[in-house]
Amino acid sequence: MRYTKALVGNQAVSHYLQKTIKNGIVPRAQLWVGPEHIGKTTFLINYLFQAWCEKQSACQRCWSCTHLKRDSHSGLRWLDGAELDMAAVRAVLREAAETNFSVTQRAIVVTAAEQLSVQVCNALLKLLEEPRGHVVLYLLASTLEGIPATVISRCSIIRFHPVSDAELLAAWPEQATLIPWCHGCPGSVHTLRLKDLERWSTILQQTPVERLASIGELKRPDALHQLEGLESVVYQQLAIHPLVSVQALRAIAQARDRLRTTAQVKLVMSNLLLNIFPTV
Repeated sequence: MRYTKALVGNQAVSHYLQKTIKNGIVPRAQLWVGPEHIGKTTFLINYLFQAWCEKQSACQRCWSCTHLKRDSHSGLRWLDGAELDMAAVRAVLREAAETNFSVTQRAIVVTAAEQLSVQVCNALLKLLEEPRGHVVLYLLASTLEGIPATVISRCSIIRFHPVSDAELLAAWPEQATLIPWCHGCPGSVHTLRLKDLERWSTILQQTPVERLASIGELKRPDALHQLEGLESVVYQQLAIHPLVSVQALRAIAQARDRLRTTAQVKLVMSNLLLNIFPTV
């Protein structure tokens, strides 16, 4: 993992996290909510570097900082909520129940928490209801939709909000052309490519047959990446075509969920392109 010296935006979150480091009061179950690429993972990595550092300064030299940099810290488990099954949860619960004298701080991080199955959520409730020592559970989600109320009520919620274009421009002046497409998400500065945005703008002007021909053969990681560009283009259409844009954004979100669980990438992308912006 890499420590980021200068975080962009969401100063209220930064102040809150610094306060927990200073007073030592850390909620045992936290739900971090905000759009994809808003910076939840980056903020959490920075927080762990600082909170677990022997000097609480992310010194990059102590035992904790060194092992975090190497992704070898024995107190940290990082799990993908989209792929987390009961077997993995049981293993995590067993590990959390064990006494580990080699580390004083431990954390379980679950990304894409909004995609957790009900069964897995219920199992995680055991961890929330029976806190184990210094283990802290971090759930990272792009939305609260899909997360059971029983889980939400047991978590301290930290909300991330879109960053202004001015803040993004100050951090990445060399990306001035791309920033309006990022919609306040710092991570998108690194993941979006202008040529992809231009390509999607062209595709949305095409006939259904032309759209299908534009898809080609995409593998799942490529398709998920392409959806980010398509989503940014659709956001630009909100003011012009509000109703169909909202419908398109919902369709993109559904397509993203399907891509994570199916091997039929071309079918998912074809259905998406045939059903968004039919009149544009």
